[in-house]
Amino acid sequence: MKKSSINRRSRVVLCIGLLLSVTASRAGQLSIKDSSIFSPKELGIVSLTRDSEGFHVIQNGVKRSVKNHWVDKTLRSIPSDKMEKFLQHGYISVNKMSDGDFTLNAKVRGNGGFLLTGVIVHQSCRAVGYVSLGFTSASTVATGFAVGGIPGAVSAYIGVSAALPGAFATVESVSLTIGTAASFIPFLP
Repeated sequence: MKKSSINRRSRVVLCIGLLLSVTASRAGQLSIKDSSIFSPKELGIVSLTRDSEGFHVIQNGVKRSVKNHWVDKTLRSIPSDKMEKFLQHGYISVNKMSDGDFTLNAKVRGNGGFLLTGVIVHQSCRAVGYVSLGFTSASTVATGFAVGGIPGAVSAYIGVSAALPGAFATVESVSLTIGTAASFIPFLP
């Protein structure tokens, strides 16, 4: 009789210990919402968790650890308690390499500046460029007049006139390049 009560007590203690260990291991685990995960369709159903050991990808029901060196530096540096705040403005991109290892990259959601921002920046750069050319041309002619009188001013004017088409082209190309780049600048919501 005494032997069965010991077995029963041992089983109860074992079950309670097992339950506590499972609960403790899941307490530090962070499950990342599906809406915050991007993965290619060929990966199938993908979930992502993070615990004290790092990130884990669950692909089609199989849990695999992600090697720390394949996790984006930004994701590694975000504490688990701040991860939810990051995921409000960003998401995690999951990819699988040919050797079967997974990579995780942090991405920030944002609205690009689009056409309007590009046009505004382009026109602003043009205005600054042409005003600068005007001042440069005027100061060159004035300096030529001060140094050489009317012949110096005429000579300076001819030199400036010859250089202006190249300067205009430079202003146009630089302002267009900067305007195009500005149209792709992401702005956080």
